[in-house]
Amino acid sequence: MRIGDRLVNNVDPSDRGIAMMFQNYALYPHMTVRQNIGYGLKNRKTFADVIEAKVQQAAKMLNLNDYLDSKPSQLSGGQRPEALQMFDKNTGKAI
Repeated sequence: MRIGDRLVNNVDPSDRGIAMMFQNYALYPHMTVRQNIGYGLKNRKTFADVIEAKVQQAAKMLNLNDYLDSKPSQLSGGQRPEALQMFDKNTGKAI
């Protein structure tokens, strides 16, 4: 199996540097859009200022700037999947 141009057949799933997005838009309902977008980076113990910069970058790309402090229940059906924007765990780049 390849992820991008990298063969990952013998790479442990936790070392593949990817995250999964569920079809049912599994946003944490008690967290804001900002917290949901930055959750993976926070779990990887990324510095708070880096997380905020990456969240801002993703929000700008996805036109979610006005919704960063909203809860998922306040988003439209089209905005929810965008809030699940993921980042490559190795490079920190939005994917």
